Amino acid sequence: MPADDDDGLVQLEGAGVVLRCLRPDDLAAHMTGEDDDTVRWLTEGHRCEPVRTAAWILENRREWATGGRRRHLGICDASTGALVGGVEAHLEPAPEGTDRALHVNISYAVFPGWRGRGVAARAVELLCAWLPEAFGPCVAVLRIAPENAPSLRVAAACAFARRGTTRDGMLEHERHLRPRAEEL
Repeated sequence: MPADDDDGLVQLEGAGVVLRCLRPDDLAAHMTGEDDDTVRWLTEGHRCEPVRTAAWILENRREWATGGRRRHLGICDASTGALVGGVEAHLEPAPEGTDRALHVNISYAVFPGWRGRGVAARAVELLCAWLPEAFGPCVAVLRIAPENAPSLRVAAACAFARRGTTRDGMLEHERHLRPRAEEL
């Protein structure tokens, strides 16, 4: 499942999708794929701007290359290679001296023409399979606005359990992830 892309960064493949680090040549597709729902649910009302988004893509690549806390991946259709969305894992390490597992906040967006096909759920599943292999046991967390019905369906499809409500009213879901060797 995990492979390296041409730059030595992780690439995950399965279930008809490829997850890979965004490249500078993805800028136009990424910006074209943004719509009002993406802005509302994911970017806190901020629209993509070419210069800022190009810098963000390069920063994501640096995060991967240097072992940073953010692991953003473009979601590509496996048959065409088209960029169809993105999924991100933000690593929240356990405090020193605790036995708390690594927490991983996952977010995702699928471009309008690809929604309703299970792309987000397949991307989240692929990411959830890779995370414990890369980092050991961890807790994956989704924070979803109560009125975001499509994302709530992704949480259910990916077997995330409702954990509670955050101070800002988001519904928090979690899933405990373990390396395959520990599951046997």
